[in-house]
Amino acid sequence: MNMIELYHQGEQATERAAKKRALIAMLAVAAAGLIPCIVLIALATRRNQHLFLPLAIGIAWLSGWIFITILHGSFAAANARRRHNEMMLNEPRETMTGQFTKTADIRRMKNGMAIQKVILLEDERERVLSVNAEKAALLPDTFTGAAETVYDFIVSYGVNGDV
Repeated sequence: MNMIELYHQGEQATERAAKKRALIAMLAVAAAGLIPCIVLIALATRRNQHLFLPLAIGIAWLSGWIFITILHGSFAAANARRRHNEMMLNEPRETMTGQFTKTADIRRMKNGMAIQKVILLEDERERVLSVNAEKAALLPDTFTGAAETVYDFIVSYGVNGDV
């Protein structure tokens, strides 16, 4: 039986690049907010402080809000995907055999990583496995064969009858 891998080493580089882009965007927003604030505070005098200080506070608030949005949106999600991929590639695998059925049920996990359920019917017993929703498209809807799992996540599969 030929096993089809769902995770590849090349994905690690893609996730590292996404994390790096998010980090660069966060640093750019921080610099774009911090530099005008420092300039406005340095130029503030008793005569213009009623204008410059609220403006500096507004710029700091807005750039901080954008920074946190990028941090929790792009950076944390890219980091979670990178850790998940690393775990799926490096942790010990367990092989399971039986009839696998992919469900339409999608659960959400921390940092927005979507997880789809796969039901494994083996020896009159049902077991619930998971597959990353991005990888679920690579998995047939129903197949009989084997799957390698890491912590109940399917990382590779093979269909009976494949050469």
